[in-house]
Amino acid sequence: MHFYPFYQWLLFFFAYCFVGWVWETSYDSIIERHFVNRGFLYGTWIPIYGFGAIIMLFSTLPFKGNWVMVYLVGMVAATILELATGLAMEKIFKVRYWDYSSQKLQFKGYICVSSSLFWGLLSVVLVKWVHNFFEKVLFSISNDTQIILAIFLSALFLTDLGFSIKTALDIRSVIVKMEKIRDDLSEKVTEKKEELTEKVTEKREELTEKVTEKREELTEKVTEKKEELTERVIEKREEFVERRDELAGKVTEKRDEVQEALSQLADKLVKRNPTAFLPSLPSVNELMDKIRKRTGRYK
Repeated sequence: MHFYPFYQWLLFFFAYCFVGWVWETSYDSIIERHFVNRGFLYGTWIPIYGFGAIIMLFSTLPFKGNWVMVYLVGMVAATILELATGLAMEKIFKVRYWDYSSQKLQFKGYICVSSSLFWGLLSVVLVKWVHNFFEKVLFSISNDTQIILAIFLSALFLTDLGFSIKTALDIRSVIVKMEKIRDDLSEKVTEKKEELTEKVTEKREELTEKVTEKREELTEKVTEKKEELTERVIEKREEFVERRDELAGKVTEKRDEVQEALSQLADKLVKRNPTAFLPSLPSVNELMDKIRKRTGRYK
C-alpha cells in the first residue's frame, strides 16, 4: 500500500500541506477573531504539515494495524522533524515560526511533550482514517491527470517557495540590520553612559574641591574676624579702663579742690565773726568735723 510512485507522493504532500494550512488558519482566525493567513508561503499550504505527513506515512504504514507502534513511531518521527525544521528555519531566516516556551516540558521552544503526544495521536488518525480518504480520492483520478496535476502543483509550489524565500531573506536582512543598529545603539549608549559617568565624577570632584576651598576660606575668615573682634574688645576694654582711671583721677582732684575751698571758707567765716556761729556751732572743731563729714563721702 505504501509503495506509491513519486508523483503520487507529491500529490499526497500537497494535499496534507493544504490540510495543515486549513487547520492552522482556521484555529488562529477563531482565536484572533479575524482572518489570519498562517504559514511560511503565500499559497494555501504549509510545507511542514506535508513533510510531517509523508514522514509519518513512511514511518508508520509498515506498522498499520499495530496502533501502539503507529502512535510511538509517528510521535518520534514528527517530533524529530519539528525540531529539525524549527532549528533550520530560525538559523536561516532569523525568524521563529512557532514557540512552545510557555508550555511545560519543552525544549528551547521548538518541541514540547504535549505537541509530541498530539503528533502520535495524529499519526494514528492519519493512517487509520485520513490517508484512506485521500488514497481513494487519488485513485479515482487517472494516472495521466495525476502526473499533470503533480507537475502543475510542483511548479506553483516552487514559484511560491522562491518568492517566499526571497521575502524571508529580505526580512532576515532587515532583522540583521536591526540587530546591527541595536548593537551599535547599545554600544553608543554604553559609551555615552561611560562619558556621562566620567563627567559626573569630574564635576563631583570639582564641586567637592570647591566646597572644601570655600569652607577653608570661610573658616579662615571666621577665624580672622574672631581675632579682630577679640582685639577690638581688648582695645575697648583697655580704653574703658584708661578713661575710668582718668575720670576717677579728675573726680578725686575736684573733690580735693572742693574740700580745700570749703575748709578755707569755713576758716574765713570763723575768723570774721567767731561768735555768730556759737549758738549753732558750739565750737570751730565741731564745724570742721561736720565739713569733713560732708566732704568725706567723696573719699
